[in-house]
Amino acid sequence: MAGQSVDVELGTLKKEMSGCIGEYLIRLPQPQREVVALHDMAGLTHKEIAAQLDLSEANARVLLHRGRAAFRKILEEHCVLTLGEDAIPCERRPPKTNSA
Repeated sequence: MAGQSVDVELGTLKKEMSGCIGEYLIRLPQPQREVVALHDMAGLTHKEIAAQLDLSEANARVLLHRGRAAFRKILEEHCVLTLGEDAIPCERRPPKTNSA
């Protein structure tokens, strides 16, 4: 029974994290967002992405590289990342307060 509660909790946390990541993913420019989502979330190859989006494979690779870099920067600004250290590697940063 304890294993089930851990699985439910982990599932809930992963769902929350997916929502958080999705919220930040939409901040990318459309072509980068599409390529990152198709490659990293849907598992499509560069060739499949190029065909689906009517791009060259080279352009798909460039958009993926730039999209990942921009997405990483967005996450670093808004999230506390603990990749490889935690089952849920992303938590929102507390909002910055303006202190005078």
